[in-house]
Amino acid sequence: MRESRNAETEIALIERAQKGDRDAYGDLVHSYYTCVVSIVQHMCGDTHLAEDAAQEAFLRAWIKLPSFHPDSSCATGSAESRSMLRWTY
Repeated sequence: MRESRNAETEIALIERAQKGDRDAYGDLVHSYYTCVVSIVQHMCGDTHLAEDAAQEAFLRAWIKLPSFHPDSSCATGSAESRSMLRWTY
């Protein structure tokens, strides 16, 4: 289950990750992994495919992270996960 975090904490983790802090990025992945897998599984109906797609999405997000500009007004939970999926693809 996704840990509850406020927007300022999320932004701080993103900024740390943008500076190369893999632990901060790991915290973000841990926070969103289940939600992302759930969204993809709902779309494709296959758990293993959803897990593979989530891994790919998080890898793409890591690669594109320097160009990501967090918005402090963004929604939390599944809305953020959907946004991250759209942003990575």
